[in-house]
Amino acid sequence: MNLLRVIRRIFSLSCRNVSAVKWKALISVSTILIGSLAITATFTISENIDVYVKYLIDENGGPKITTYFYSQTENVENSDFDKIRSASKVRSVFGETDASVESRYEDASTKLSLKAIDINNYNKNSVNMITGRFYNKLDFVDPKATIILSKNAVEKLKIDKPLGKLVSIRTSEGDILLRIIGVARSSGNSYGQSSAWTSMNNFYALTGNKFMTSISIVSESSSWMNWSQKFVEAIFEKKFGNAFWVQNPLQDFMEMKERLETFVRMGYILGFLALIAGSIGATSVMILNVNLRRREIGLYKAMGFSSVIVLSQFAAESLILSIVGGFIGAFLGSLLGLVVSKDIFTVGEFSLVGLVFGLLSAIFTGVLFGLIPAFLASRVEPVKALQG
Repeated sequence: MNLLRVIRRIFSLSCRNVSAVKWKALISVSTILIGSLAITATFTISENIDVYVKYLIDENGGPKITTYFYSQTENVENSDFDKIRSASKVRSVFGETDASVESRYEDASTKLSLKAIDINNYNKNSVNMITGRFYNKLDFVDPKATIILSKNAVEKLKIDKPLGKLVSIRTSEGDILLRIIGVARSSGNSYGQSSAWTSMNNFYALTGNKFMTSISIVSESSSWMNWSQKFVEAIFEKKFGNAFWVQNPLQDFMEMKERLETFVRMGYILGFLALIAGSIGATSVMILNVNLRRREIGLYKAMGFSSVIVLSQFAAESLILSIVGGFIGAFLGSLLGLVVSKDIFTVGEFSLVGLVFGLLSAIFTGVLFGLIPAFLASRVEPVKALQG
């Protein structure tokens, strides 16, 4: 109890001393604030790089890799799908065929990258639906002239309330009308065309093409995408040799992440330098404060305060200044990091961990450098201090 009472008295006296020297306290808090802000903003941006990579994976249709064949082939059999699907780390596998088609709605027209959903190997999770529905087995048993458009295609065709509307697809034998049953998240091929999906029967009627051009494999998580790539390559190399290639977006995303983290590491270095510089500035103000308060310190010692108590009092003042400056800087840094992340990555999350990290970094460096003036204060001779 006595120890708690002493600690409480020390902090109470330290708070009163800090409030008594407002301009000095403001300078100390400001210098620590800048360093804490830089550290926290960098940490928040670093965390949001992972959020951005996850966002890109979701936009790609989940943890999905796609095998493309250099020439159209119908030699991919159901047994190949079953073999891939049997792997414990593979969530689903489905085949696709695509072709570029001209679409029209009223006065608007656009090119579509039309993808066919295979009857035996379709996956309702292969397309991120926004509204409407995906294809089911009844659509293959009793095929109807239906289509799913991407959000981007709906915008280009200027279709208001698209569900149930008829869109025209141009073929060599004339235009064919397809009823829109769903709208999916926007995506595009390498030529910037908007995506659309239909059943294999509709696709064959529109394009005359029944050959499979790609197989997509969705892994249990993004951490298994590289494993899935090696697994699929081992299967198809025996059958097709080098007549295929595997697109693994995770590799591109991780390379991008590594480049971004290079800048983040530079940000950490600059942030810690700013925090150290701020702590040095606060220490200089505290040393000046010690010199101006020598008579006060001498009076404390003459009243029986030990060197440990005096040291604790000044250390507590450094702690208070570090907490105030660190918290304000960490909070502003979290907001700044969030704003920058959303501006660069289009997505971002407020980082509570970053706020705590910035606050603790400020407290640690502030108290560490604050021990210097605290030690100088504890070494003051009471007689010399009172004399002048």
